[in-house]
Amino acid sequence: MRNLCLAVISLSLVVLLCEPLHAYQFLCGGYTITGTSGNCPVGSVDQDNQCGCSVNTAPVWPNSAINFKAEYQGGNGISANTFVQAVESAALQWSNVSCSSMLTAYGGTLNATSSARWGNHENITSEQGVFFVKSQSEWIEVTGSGAGSTLGVTVSPYNGWNCNNREIADTDILFNGFISGGWDYASVQGTILHEMGHSIGLGHPCLTTNSNCNNSCTAVMAATGAAFSIPQQDDVNALCALYPGTSGGLGSYCDGNWDCTSGPCITFEGFT
Repeated sequence: MRNLCLAVISLSLVVLLCEPLHAYQFLCGGYTITGTSGNCPVGSVDQDNQCGCSVNTAPVWPNSAINFKAEYQGGNGISANTFVQAVESAALQWSNVSCSSMLTAYGGTLNATSSARWGNHENITSEQGVFFVKSQSEWIEVTGSGAGSTLGVTVSPYNGWNCNNREIADTDILFNGFISGGWDYASVQGTILHEMGHSIGLGHPCLTTNSNCNNSCTAVMAATGAAFSIPQQDDVNALCALYPGTSGGLGSYCDGNWDCTSGPCITFEGFT
């Protein structure tokens, strides 16, 4: 059985201070997952303390492409169509970063469910889902704990114990559809944009408890970043450091037409 590392990051209704010179972070801390209902076995941490968390050691998508599918479900002031539109918009914004090879695409809808699939649930690793969770009981069933003030949470299993060869294998996003006070489109889109950043491999920047620091973090990936509808400069810097280049161009890797900005994805067997 192959071991995978699990990076779980959430966005909550909290206010955090940031160090003025502190920049972006990547996802590096993780746990092995076994394919059972226990996503985070105690004591199975990866080599993060040894590897560190630089751009050279952070886990990445090997093909620089993610195809997100949105659960066709809504509630709490948001229709299913609006939720799908927010997912589509968020995916487009990350792909619009011109200095990065990362391509995030909207790949259609998933049937509504009362039991969201998260991580390697039922060993589904080819489905990058964004799920609208409608109840606390569903949230607890999937994650093992209550949502509290969490707006969304992302799981991105990655494999590879070699510090220089860690690859993200899957990602799924849970959206808190039952948050007190309800939702509007801008908040939904901003929250999903933040969580997709985690799916890509970006962490929370600017985190500190320094009482002398009163600068706010102008970044989608900040813990208070749901207010932004497009990646900010720190987010752009992070994405382009982790996935330098341009996305979807002629000759780049593709799994389908959604991967390509230059035309259709074709199977190439080479010349004889």
